[in-house]
Amino acid sequence: MNRIFKVLWNAATGTFIVTSETAKSRGKKSGRRKLAVSALISLSSIMVSADALANAGKDTGKGIGTEDGWIAIGEGAEADSTITTKEKVAEDPSKGYVAGAGIAIGYYSKASGDSSTALGGYSLAESIGSVALGAGAHTTSTAKYSMAVGTNAVASNLYAVALGTNANASGKNSIALGRDTISSAERSLTVGLGANAASLDSMAFGYNTSVTSDAANGIAFGSGAVTSAKNSVAIGSNSTATEENVVSVGSDALKRKIVNVGNGAISESSTDAVNGSQLFAIDEKVSQNTTNITANTTSINQNSTDIATNTA
Repeated sequence: MNRIFKVLWNAATGTFIVTSETAKSRGKKSGRRKLAVSALISLSSIMVSADALANAGKDTGKGIGTEDGWIAIGEGAEADSTITTKEKVAEDPSKGYVAGAGIAIGYYSKASGDSSTALGGYSLAESIGSVALGAGAHTTSTAKYSMAVGTNAVASNLYAVALGTNANASGKNSIALGRDTISSAERSLTVGLGANAASLDSMAFGYNTSVTSDAANGIAFGSGAVTSAKNSVAIGSNSTATEENVVSVGSDALKRKIVNVGNGAISESSTDAVNGSQLFAIDEKVSQNTTNITANTTSINQNSTDIATNTA
């Protein structure tokens, strides 16, 4: 039967419509146009400006500037890629911010050094290439390429590493590992709760170990061990090294033995340590010599008696 209308599917509206038989169907093209528009909308939602990305956190995260490579997430975190190492920036203590290519994530986190990273509430990375990770972690403006990891950890010199709650690495190339550790001298190393290395190239290992500021190259190893003289080593719990160039395994109040020592060379020029078996062998020879001397003395006395008798 002849009709002057027909029913068509409209992909754009998702409904059937009635139209003239002379109208041409453009359903497929309309569908393609709709898909294209949807794709553009989706793409634009992904390729958001830095402002939108910075505000991905809670309420007040902000992005400032026109350059790429920075992220700020979290209440009070603020991104600013226009900052350079030569520019002076007025700081608002109520806000954090990120310098070029930096990352700040967390409540009032702040990464003000170029390419720096601050992760955690009130974390602060002030120097280029530095990383502050943990609540209150801090790399100072003098601590390029440093790292502070842990609650209130602080790295305040070039290439310093502080790892642990309240760990503090303030010496150049220093490392502080553990809670309340302090490495305050260049190339110093601390490992263990409360360890403290305060001298150049010093090392402190163990709970409350310490190398004092006048003990360059000193080593303290063991709970409570203390080295207070240059080039010396204190080994063992509560051991002390108070003279230069010594190795101590105890203290004035605490004496220890060194066991399992191999035989040392015995010669005019030897500086080796000798062990008990070597001393025992020497003692045996001395005892034998004493016996021989006693026997010789007896013989001499007898000879003297015989001579006197013969003379009479």
